Amino acid sequence: MILFPCEAPFCGGMAKVAVPPARSGFTVTCPVCGKEYPLSSEVAARLGMAEDLRAAIRRARPILSGISVGVKTGDREVKIPYNLLVGSLPAEMAFAGVGGNRRFLFLDDEERNADSRGGKKR
Repeated sequence: MILFPCEAPFCGGMAKVAVPPARSGFTVTCPVCGKEYPLSSEVAARLGMAEDLRAAIRRARPILSGISVGVKTGDREVKIPYNLLVGSLPAEMAFAGVGGNRRFLFLDDEERNADSRGGKKR
């Protein structure tokens, strides 16, 4: 699930968005003020890819702690566990060219479940 913050002045609305399976262009409508935001097929594809990436990382969590990335600085090498690098994958993305810089917030499974039960809100 993706949250789409409305950018209308003084609105504060937050539309919930599910990327269509075909990843074709679609319109997001603010549930508070009704402002519409048309999103192109390119943006829908990017959002879908971001959701796919986040899902793949969730599925790979059991093995990520055993994988590290070496970063060499001068004569020293530091190994960073991969789960630290991707475990904090941004929960927010911005795309230029969607009527300016448009922000999208990605909900994790725990946040989705809490939100559906009336728990944690953004």
